Amino acid sequence: DNHVQCSAPAVSPTWTTNQNVNTNAFVPWLDVVLILFAASTRSHFIAAVGDTWVQRLPPQVALLVVGDREMALPAAIVNRQRTQIYISTGSKGYARLDLKVRDAFAHALGAFPGAKYFLKLDDDTMLIPKHLHLFLSDLASRVD
Repeated sequence: DNHVQCSAPAVSPTWTTNQNVNTNAFVPWLDVVLILFAASTRSHFIAAVGDTWVQRLPPQVALLVVGDREMALPAAIVNRQRTQIYISTGSKGYARLDLKVRDAFAHALGAFPGAKYFLKLDDDTMLIPKHLHLFLSDLASRVD
């Protein structure tokens, strides 16, 4: 039997939204940049992104899609406002991923100089924009 028994108890996430978040203190969507890493070998993932959360993303949010030249992107991503496609010059796959991420963040900082929040996502990430907005706003209210 190759199954491993885990004796740790199931734990629920402990993050809760501050129910008293002042709606006037919400983080402006213009301050948010999502850096989405996509691979041409995983086209079904990027298609799902185009079919799901990208369509619910406010147009003010900047989206930087990082991939390779063979990457096929759905129309929901290509035609979206404030979307840039960045072709990574690094090798395909996970070789030297650290350099690809650093390169993409450097590009994002130059392309969106007024933004305050930069988040890295992968093509298999599921995002609920409303929850991200609440989380960032709550985080900002704790720092200010």
